[in-house]
Amino acid sequence: VYDAVANECYSQGIYVHLDNHVSKASWCCSTTDGNAWFGDTYFNVSNWHRGWKYMAEHVKSLPAVKSIGMRNELRSPDDNTTLADDTYNWETWYSNMVENANQVHSVNSDLLLFFSCLNYDVTLSPIPTASDLGDGTVFKKSDFDFAD
Repeated sequence: VYDAVANECYSQGIYVHLDNHVSKASWCCSTTDGNAWFGDTYFNVSNWHRGWKYMAEHVKSLPAVKSIGMRNELRSPDDNTTLADDTYNWETWYSNMVENANQVHSVNSDLLLFFSCLNYDVTLSPIPTASDLGDGTVFKKSDFDFAD
């Protein structure tokens, strides 16, 4: 069905943005739905990487698919205080998002990649200011060989 819809969109001159919102299908979103953050109850990071590599390969045959949102509306996993306290930070965000971007790009270099930020995508800083994400890490274009 996805392929048929994407192909029809293309025939109508409409491009498709493929977005990953949750790992376990449910109404989105809350800080207690188990889908909030890397390693949350239903957010298995290895499965997420594997899924994106699969989809990046799959959409090569779908000319309408031009971009992907790797994970939309990341948020604090408030029902898991250990996870929230230990990993809900820019360092964890950076390592997971950059790794996924590089994996997706290695499979399909034609996709435009969208990076979700923290707090339901409301908190964008320190990304555009190139501020320290923690431990001296800064999000920068040169982190991606394919940035140009």
